[in-house]
Amino acid sequence: MVLALPLVLAQAEEPASGMPWWAYVIWGWLFVSLAVYAYRLWRRFVGKTDAADRRATPATLPPSTPTGPSPTEALFLEAKAKQQAGTDAAPGSETPGDEGAPVGEGERRGLFAASDAPVAPARPVPELLEGIAMPCDLVPVTDEAAVDASFHRVAFHTRSAPPGTVGRELGDALERLGYSLRSTSDTEVVARRGDDVLRVTLHPRADGAQRDGKPAYPSIPPGDVVVEINS
Repeated sequence: MVLALPLVLAQAEEPASGMPWWAYVIWGWLFVSLAVYAYRLWRRFVGKTDAADRRATPATLPPSTPTGPSPTEALFLEAKAKQQAGTDAAPGSETPGDEGAPVGEGERRGLFAASDAPVAPARPVPELLEGIAMPCDLVPVTDEAAVDASFHRVAFHTRSAPPGTVGRELGDALERLGYSLRSTSDTEVVARRGDDVLRVTLHPRADGAQRDGKPAYPSIPPGDVVVEINS
C-alpha cells in the first residue's frame, strides 16, 4: 500500500517536467522507513546470537585464593608424616645418648621384668604347717629317700580313711590356718597365704606314686593313702 501511494499521486497530476516536490518527500520517507526496518531486523538477529552465545558460554568466576592443600595433597602429606614417624621409631634406630649401646639394653618386660624387691626364699614345710592338727591319723614318712633334706618336700601316710575323706579334711585344716585353696586337678591343690605357697598332692595308693620312674614310697604299705606337700 505504501509502494502504491506514489503511483497514485503521480497519476493524479501530470507534472510538466520531472516529479513534484512532494514525490521526493514520499520517496525519502520510504527509504528512511526501509532503512530503519532493516536496522531493526539486523539488531534483532545480532541480539539473539549474542544471547545464545551467553547461554552457551559458562560464566567465568574470579579466581579464588587457595586457603590450604587440596584433599589429594593432604593425603600425601599425611602418608609422608606416618612414614617418617615409622622410620624414626624403627627398631635398632639410634637415639641421642645411646651411641654404642646394645639394642634393647635396659628394656625388660613381661615375664623377664626385673624386680627391685628381693624374692624371699621358700620356708620349710614344717614352718608353714605350724599349728596344724593333721586329720585322719596322718603320720610323717621317715624314709630319707622320700623326704627332702631341707624339708621343702615332706609326705604323710594313713590307712584309717579313704582318699576322699583324707583330702577333704586336710583341706579344711589348711583353711583353718589361713590358707586359700585352688584345685589344679582332682588330686592336687595349691594353698596360698600371703607369700607362703604349698603344693599338696594326694596319692590314693602308695604303690601308685612314682618319682623318676621308680616307686616313690617303697617303705610304706602299698595300700596306704599318701599326701605329699611341697613348699
